[in-house]
Amino acid sequence: MLADMIAELQRLATQVDHLTPPDSALADAIGDLRRIEVILAETRHRWETLVAELDPVDLPPERRITEDLHAGIVTAVGDRWAIEPVYKTIRSFRSAPIIRTVMADLEAQGMDGADAIRVLRDAKALTITWSWTGLQRFFRQHRLDLTRTYGPVEDDGDVDAPMVGEDRKQAGVKRVPVKEPLH
Repeated sequence: MLADMIAELQRLATQVDHLTPPDSALADAIGDLRRIEVILAETRHRWETLVAELDPVDLPPERRITEDLHAGIVTAVGDRWAIEPVYKTIRSFRSAPIIRTVMADLEAQGMDGADAIRVLRDAKALTITWSWTGLQRFFRQHRLDLTRTYGPVEDDGDVDAPMVGEDRKQAGVKRVPVKEPLH
């Protein structure tokens, strides 16, 4: 029954993919389609959490497409898919000892240890990102002038250029539910 329902969803999704709604129906079609995507994504995520509870299963070599696609532990095998849990490593960094070590190394090489951040950034070992809200708050609290311009700015070392560039680009659409019109 579930397999039949999923097959029907796939058939209907393929049919919908070949259609384009008229302008008058575009907003509702986009909103309704997004609502369906969310329901399906939530269902898939809920099912994927069940993988953590499964014991590893054997995937025979003759069922493997290529060895590199099945390098991990398989926990579920179906007729068309196998499921392997994916793990990611989340690292945190303690900046003070890293910078202190780099500063000591630079000073031992006869360089100015104050350049540690620049050297680390140039080596792509450090990325500095700015937080707009925090930066605004800091400048306001310290009564400093935060200069801005429209369009992107280059981090080229020009200390007299505007500090922040603001370049607006469309980043998708927001789907806002509305009441159905009265007929």
